[in-house]
Amino acid sequence: MADDNGTRPERTFVVGATLPVLDERNRLVGLVTEADLAASYFSSPARRPTTPGDGAMMRGTRTVADLMHTSVTTVTSDSSIPDAAAVMLGARQRCVPVVDGGLVVGIVSWRDLVTLLTSR
Repeated sequence: MADDNGTRPERTFVVGATLPVLDERNRLVGLVTEADLAASYFSSPARRPTTPGDGAMMRGTRTVADLMHTSVTTVTSDSSIPDAAAVMLGARQRCVPVVDGGLVVGIVSWRDLVTLLTSR
């Protein structure tokens, strides 16, 4: 089902605290982070839970398109590790989607980079 701006999140994959949002052609259209969800959840007193786990946010009217960042910086699978780190720093992103031929093929996070650097 498409939302108001025509974005239809066909598929998402969870990586840490970030969800890439893909359109019906599997093209990246945005990212939703846990910070976006928390900000949305607590921005309206009407949606704040009165008891833990009451699902108040699920009754809201916001869509993925309302929450997602559409200006997303990406890298390609042949980008170097220092280049990916520089992109994340420059964009102030905790992770960066890896896009080849217009399709998301993965996501690299700061945790991935730290794990790689400390394993050597």
